Amino acid sequence: MRSWPQLRVDLTSPNFLMGSLRELAGYVACMNRLQGLAAHTPLDPELDVLVVAANGRLPRIGTTRWVRHVLARATYLSREAPVHTIVLRRRSGHFVMVDHPERIAAVIASVRSGVLPAHS
Repeated sequence: MRSWPQLRVDLTSPNFLMGSLRELAGYVACMNRLQGLAAHTPLDPELDVLVVAANGRLPRIGTTRWVRHVLARATYLSREAPVHTIVLRRRSGHFVMVDHPERIAAVIASVRSGVLPAHS
């Protein structure tokens, strides 16, 4: 995991800030498009869905409100296709692929090899 001083440097870089603004600016349009697709194009029941959620930067016993929301949405998706979930409990936030690239690489490798977590 990155150190807090390095995180501060990363988060204040112009590239990071511009990338974050682009992501936020496009979020609503992306979600609206996905909702439109979901209304007319169901998921392929032959393909499994994998939902990965990070549980936040602070150590905690349970899951965050955001993770509970993500898992609830995953349950909704399970009406259409098999859904698997992974909650990353190591300290990480929105950029888990930056905080723990080795963990994300392991998740990708497990999917590639056909080993998925149990259905949620």
